[in-house]
Amino acid sequence: MPVDPAPSVGSGPPYAQRRISTPELEKAVEQRLVLATYDVHKERVERQGIVFRRVRPDFLDVENDPEIYRQAMDPKTGSEFVIRDLMMPHVRDGFIDLCELLDGADIFISHTIVYAAPMAAAFTKTPWVSVALSSMPFVSKYDPPVPPPYPWLK
Repeated sequence: MPVDPAPSVGSGPPYAQRRISTPELEKAVEQRLVLATYDVHKERVERQGIVFRRVRPDFLDVENDPEIYRQAMDPKTGSEFVIRDLMMPHVRDGFIDLCELLDGADIFISHTIVYAAPMAAAFTKTPWVSVALSSMPFVSKYDPPVPPPYPWLK
């Protein structure tokens, strides 16, 4: 009797709004892919036929709050607000959630904004891959990124 493979665990915001259909994803789903992310994405993840697991923080109230959205999109202070006020207070909770989910995982793939990811991967000794959906995290002194609200950095 074949042994059931250990799950792969992904964490972070699922940005794709369309149905993803690739041979790699289909193979991953067959191998018990688990997508661990925020509750606000649960319906979209499950619509893809992928197992959903919750990781804190919960953003259910944030999605429809115009004041939080305004603060997060502020060109001058938005990034600081998202990191300091929305993400950092929940790193410990996210670490606990991820450590529970990583038990028995073959590999862990996370987004750069999941700040507990490297600690959880190291603690559970799970191979970890971090992904970036933009070039902003790759700082280069030869070709520095220029954020939209700060063209003077160029």
